[in-house]
Amino acid sequence: MKVEEINDWLQVVGFVAVAVSLVFVGFEIKQSRDIAMADIYQQRTEFAIQLITDSHGNEAFVSGMAKLRRGEELTEYEHAQITANLYRWLNHGENLHFQYEAGLLTQEQWDAWQNALRRMFQDDSFLEAWKSGQDTWRASYANMINNLLEQSNSHGNQQSK
Repeated sequence: MKVEEINDWLQVVGFVAVAVSLVFVGFEIKQSRDIAMADIYQQRTEFAIQLITDSHGNEAFVSGMAKLRRGEELTEYEHAQITANLYRWLNHGENLHFQYEAGLLTQEQWDAWQNALRRMFQDDSFLEAWKSGQDTWRASYANMINNLLEQSNSHGNQQSK
């Protein structure tokens, strides 16, 4: 074999080695991203569970919500507890919105959260908390919530006709 032929074969082997190493690096990056996404999902789940636990463990919040549903008047403390708790949920929603925009939530996860928001906004106290503080959120989150509310209102108006 001539030196040129050996050189050509060495170049082919070199190209194959580079291609294999790039595939391996790509696999490693994908695996690292999958692990990070699973960790983020776990953290979101733990935070949501903590929010639920804190809500149900807060006597002023629970009794205040029961009073609201019965149409009774709230104490100032109950009102403050309800508002603070609802802001925590809205803040959690803003975090999820940010993660969705950053590509850290799937469309399926985001759709599920939007459905949860629609249910939450059926509660007048949640809607009141949003309206009183909507200027404190990122503009893209505020726009998303206001669009969601408009869609829900128009859907509700069509159903009542």
